[in-house]
Amino acid sequence: ALIWSRELSDRANLRYGVCGDHRFGDYEIYPAISIGWRLHQKWIFELGFPTTRLSYQATPGVEFALRVAPDGNEWHVKNRDRDRQSQLVYEATLVEWTLNWRAHEALMLTVGVGRLFENRYEVTLLDDRRTELVGETVTRVGAAIAWRF
Repeated sequence: ALIWSRELSDRANLRYGVCGDHRFGDYEIYPAISIGWRLHQKWIFELGFPTTRLSYQATPGVEFALRVAPDGNEWHVKNRDRDRQSQLVYEATLVEWTLNWRAHEALMLTVGVGRLFENRYEVTLLDDRRTELVGETVTRVGAAIAWRF
């Protein structure tokens, strides 16, 4: 992603740019834009595309966030002999709550729980036909560790 940020006031900022990833399933290059408002000293609301986010800074090192964003990817799969290839494309909408804890100035720990809606799979069958499958809404749980150099 290549993103620029501009302060519009002491309570609002604008971010805009271009991203390239599999967030929408197939690899795409798309515009990104968001406007963020500091609703209160501890609350920030970011309305944007592709992600909208509401965050609460509980303490200087602890943040809670709720976000809505697309979630997807694309995989190319080969058989054991590597003479046949198929493709799997996944698309969904994610609603996720996260807890971010800055344990140290360079260390961030994150835990989250989310729901994936509108799950769609596009797959290649053995006879090379493409078909689309729809999945049920599912819950996901995750954790991450980030270290800043």
